[in-house]
Amino acid sequence: MRIEIEQHNRTLYVRLLDPRLEGENEIVDALKEYVEVDLERVEIDFGQVEYMNSRGITELVSIYRSFDADKTKLKFLNVRGRVRHVMDLVELHHIAEIQGE
Repeated sequence: MRIEIEQHNRTLYVRLLDPRLEGENEIVDALKEYVEVDLERVEIDFGQVEYMNSRGITELVSIYRSFDADKTKLKFLNVRGRVRHVMDLVELHHIAEIQGE
């Protein structure tokens, strides 16, 4: 999974650049260095993602658990199609704000 990460003030922007999120923990690993940073938001852009399996869901939950939920809000951006359907099905809106279709 190719990933771009940018930090602007207290917001971390994560752009997923591959069409498949298959839960190889590459996102979790890439975000490890930011877990102790004082962040307000982590925003993950799913604009390129067309497929996500159950391990991908597990990885998103792991990201949520990595950050202090009282301090850092998680947001999924540009979620569409099957990926949006899967997120709705497993009720990921309980851990993150979901924007998109």
